[in-house]
Amino acid sequence: EMRQWLPRITLVDVSPDNAQFTYRLVGTQIVDLLGMNPTGQAVESAWPADEATLVLESCREVVESRAPVFCQQICRWLEDQEPSAWGMRLPLSSDGKRVDVILGYLSDNICMLSQF
Repeated sequence: EMRQWLPRITLVDVSPDNAQFTYRLVGTQIVDLLGMNPTGQAVESAWPADEATLVLESCREVVESRAPVFCQQICRWLEDQEPSAWGMRLPLSSDGKRVDVILGYLSDNICMLSQF
């Protein structure tokens, strides 16, 4: 039932000490956007430095708040990806307490930006 959203979904594993975020699954459209497949790699290694900082901040916010985080994803390093899209990161927990996986979705609806 989620097939139509899979190309823009990510799953990020959170280390037990909440210090490391690693891509478990990266949708094909996100792979195309990044120009590489970061599955199995640390989040910070998949993005240019200034973007990685923002992605990591939102991951930490999900873990600390144990609540969804919505953020603007700006892709300035790609000439054809201006200006940005919306990202959603949702906390998942295997024990109902600690966030150990983050489900991410990157919207391709740039028009959403004018609504906020």
